Amino acid sequence: GHLLRKFNNDNSNRRYKLQLEQLRNNIRHYRFANCNNPYSVTGTASGCTGTGSITITVNPLPAITAGASTSTICSGQNTTLSASGGSTYSWSGSAGSGSSVTIAPTSSTTFTVTGTDNNSCSNMATVSITVNPSPSAFVSANPTSLCAGASATLTAGGGDTYSWSGGLESGNVQNVTPS
Repeated sequence: GHLLRKFNNDNSNRRYKLQLEQLRNNIRHYRFANCNNPYSVTGTASGCTGTGSITITVNPLPAITAGASTSTICSGQNTTLSASGGSTYSWSGSAGSGSSVTIAPTSSTTFTVTGTDNNSCSNMATVSITVNPSPSAFVSANPTSLCAGASATLTAGGGDTYSWSGGLESGNVQNVTPS
């Protein structure tokens, strides 16, 4: 009681407190997993007794894992979520069910999958999808009207990098001579 409280409030004994907490957890787990199994009962009626017993099977939870074909996508793109470790799967939101689902989220989202095994035991896993907005690319020309043989400067904006049609080099500024 008092000694344990004093021990737990002493910051110089962190390593020992961690070991004590791990020991407590192991004792709790042992008592929970092994206490009163099998269960028995004695019934009495009219001065006579009878007994019965039952053993309950404790199945472990399935180790469910979740992943994505691509965890960072652009707005409007899709990705495939996958799960393993169970026999049936149900995904959060409107993602659906199954070990593999294709989604196109409109914003960054964390999806939770609940996997159930053949013993009807369930566990969950999560996978996060980051949705980056698509850039609003634009282009301007100076001049926008010219005579044959003259050149114009094209300037792009709204993105980080640019690729042009017509065999132009990369970059946001291009000098062209339209024909």
